Amino acid sequence: MPRASGFDALIWVLPAVALVCGVAGLVVVFRRWSREAGEMSDPTDADRELVAAALARDDFDAESPAAGPPIAEPPATGPPLAEPTNGDEPTEQM
Repeated sequence: MPRASGFDALIWVLPAVALVCGVAGLVVVFRRWSREAGEMSDPTDADRELVAAALARDDFDAESPAAGPPIAEPPATGPPLAEPTNGDEPTEQM
């Protein structure tokens, strides 16, 4: 157990100081975010048109037959394996 005097006292004090600084930093950031959110204006007609165009493009992409997640190719791990002829494990082809 560290002593509660001298340089060793920092072991006891620094975690509490870090906690207080972290909480104070979060309070400052959250207040700034809420103040900036209150200053934001309503969306303009141009904003609404951009969103509608993006949604229409997404709807068109979803209806196309090629839609869906891309199919991943298996990684190439080396040369193809030859079929075993004597019941042993496959071997590499040279």
